[in-house]
Amino acid sequence: MPEIDGRNEAQLREIAYFLWRHEGCPEGRADRHWFLACGMLSLRTASALEDEAKAPSPVSDAGSDTPAIAEAPAKS
Repeated sequence: MPEIDGRNEAQLREIAYFLWRHEGCPEGRADRHWFLACGMLSLRTASALEDEAKAPSPVSDAGSDTPAIAEAPAKS
């Protein structure tokens, strides 16, 4: 389950609300919708973390595998 902070709580409320609306606004299912929203947010977070791990990291100049471009010798 995702850690619940202010941002996550807002997302959870929104997801749970749309689940409730999608099911026709039934009474007495708030816990079910909240639980489903937590699962959906966990999947979304895990997917985002997985995508982030797969993304190539920016290459810095120091220690780069890319060889430096050799300058042409100065003409005399």
